Amino acid sequence: MKKLAGVCLVVISMLTSLTALGSETIVGVGMVLESKDNTIYVRDLIAGAPAARAGVNRGEIIIAVDSVSTLNQSLDFVVSRIRGEVGTSVTISFTNSDRQERNVTMIREIISTADTCFIVGTYSLRTNGFNNNPPTSIYGSIGDTSVNFFVNGNYVSGNIKGEPVSLNYNSGNNGSQESISGWIRGQHVNWYGNNNMLFGYQTCIK
Repeated sequence: MKKLAGVCLVVISMLTSLTALGSETIVGVGMVLESKDNTIYVRDLIAGAPAARAGVNRGEIIIAVDSVSTLNQSLDFVVSRIRGEVGTSVTISFTNSDRQERNVTMIREIISTADTCFIVGTYSLRTNGFNNNPPTSIYGSIGDTSVNFFVNGNYVSGNIKGEPVSLNYNSGNNGSQESISGWIRGQHVNWYGNNNMLFGYQTCIK
């Protein structure tokens, strides 16, 4: 699990639980979770999975799993409570910004995003800029997809699976966090990092 700007994401170490990296199959309810300020949020949902079918919403807060409170618990702890055997049930208690609480019972399933997502999973990207020299390329992977982008000033160009992309690059030299941002297939992306390395989780882009 990696931490960026105080945020923890369920990433590589949780392949058997809630998230999918590339074309991995998983056992769970189809949520991507995020820990921020000792609170567990639903960051994204896998289309067609139990959580999406049950009406779980992005941004909802998980306050308990099978009546066990998540207050001040780690992301690892919450994941360990949610994951389990295929066909077994789990009851998750949610609250929202209006502090309305509800319980949702779901059946754990085997889930695959291989056929539904253009890209999804952990992004691990590195720039070739060193010693305050501006980078000319960014390379690495997003899920199971290798990428190699060209950098010209604040602009990033290249392709993902043969599709051209044009993004913006912020070196972070102005006091902000190093980042790549823009639009891919109509969905806005923000990839963050520092010291020439960007790492995090990219939700499903179809």
